[in-house]
Amino acid sequence: MSSLGLEEIASNLILSTIKANIAQALADVRTDYADPTVTIPVPATNSYFIYPYPMGYRPPFIQLIASAYRKMGNRGANHVNGQIDFDLSVIVEDTRGDNCMKQTYRYRAALQKILDQTNLTNVTPSVKLVVLVNTADFSELYLVKPVDGESVKAFRREVNLKLLVEVYENF
Repeated sequence: MSSLGLEEIASNLILSTIKANIAQALADVRTDYADPTVTIPVPATNSYFIYPYPMGYRPPFIQLIASAYRKMGNRGANHVNGQIDFDLSVIVEDTRGDNCMKQTYRYRAALQKILDQTNLTNVTPSVKLVVLVNTADFSELYLVKPVDGESVKAFRREVNLKLLVEVYENF
């Protein structure tokens, strides 16, 4: 496999892993905190995006966007041949500001549990990935105006995880 197309392969593997494990990871986090007042909804299956600014979708939704690629040189099998930086964002909404804050904390915990130091391999297997969660940045808390026909205002907040993905290619 050449270094062409690695971002697409990596984003597909990462999103597949999140989709397969997010419900259980959120349930585990919910159990850890034992706070029934905060709901942590699982994103719908059509709420995972690889492009910015999805229109017409309601939170929670997940975005995974590659921000940089670094080729490390052809070092052979079992060596890091490239690195990809990803921004993994989750946008949540709640009618209560404190619950919205807690949702972002819990989503960060669930996603870190799923992805940090995770090894992913594609079907071939021509590529092996090691995913590292480097940092998490939290946005301000925003008040969202109600949409036509809705009477309730909602709070919205985002957590952005910075991922470093090490790419091992088979030659």
